[in-house]
Amino acid sequence: MELADKRHVWKDSLLAMKNSLMTTYEMITSIEEERSLIRALTGNGYDYIKFSGYRRNEGFRRYTDVAEIIDNAIMEIEASTLQQASMIYLRTLRSVALLSKWAKVLEESSNGFDFLQADFSTYQR
Repeated sequence: MELADKRHVWKDSLLAMKNSLMTTYEMITSIEEERSLIRALTGNGYDYIKFSGYRRNEGFRRYTDVAEIIDNAIMEIEASTLQQASMIYLRTLRSVALLSKWAKVLEESSNGFDFLQADFSTYQR
């Protein structure tokens, strides 16, 4: 009974992490898109509206990769011993943390390029 309870906690924790990451991704993406739309419509930003950027393309792929890692870990936890399940859980936490950090770095660098492009188009005129 104790074995099943620990696995249940680990699986629930991973599912909660996956749901939190995906919900946060969707919320931040919606906010960024709305902010870009408002800037473009009010003339306080870009001369164009970008409907599909890094967050909707590469960013989403990175988050789905994280979700896939979590799903695979849950299946491995179900089919493993208690000691193996513990190691799988910790490995998954480390992997998710690393991939989340990389996704954030890539997203910030992508946003930086957008600002450079806006500055460049201003100086071209």
